[in-house]
Amino acid sequence: MIPMRYALIRVVFLVFAQGMSICSVASDARELDEALNCQSDPHAFIAKMIDDGDIAPTPSHIEGNSVNAFRASGTGTLTAFGLPVKAVFGYQPDDGLFKRGSGTSVSAPIYGAVVFGSTDEIEARLRHEGNPAEVHAVVPLLITAIVCKTHTDRSQTQAVRIRAPQGAHDR
Repeated sequence: MIPMRYALIRVVFLVFAQGMSICSVASDARELDEALNCQSDPHAFIAKMIDDGDIAPTPSHIEGNSVNAFRASGTGTLTAFGLPVKAVFGYQPDDGLFKRGSGTSVSAPIYGAVVFGSTDEIEARLRHEGNPAEVHAVVPLLITAIVCKTHTDRSQTQAVRIRAPQGAHDR
């Protein structure tokens, strides 16, 4: 059994090392702030990241409602409003870039990013920038989705189901 003081030192070292790795990749980070201004469309949003090698060309997960999730490819770090991006997502009806899910697809184009941070923190950052994106908690206080819906009539908003990334509840 490891004495408590060694376990504590190990935890502090690991936290410090993770902090250093986050700082070292921050210079390689690609910011998605402008792309998340809700003036684009899902195809352009996802296709640019595929073309730039920021995300894998195939989705890592497809929701029943056809929202496709893509993880970062590991060649760099994606950020949104200064926060690390866990995944990006999108769906556009009748667009071959996106795969259909097993259920009823969302009827309007949708795209966004899943970031580490609380909804309150992200909401404040978006409003400070004048960004119209919606904010939805994925894992309360930890992981939040920034959502752009590109249809013009927001009164027809549908519920968007975004599953927490695997292992998110283990943090």
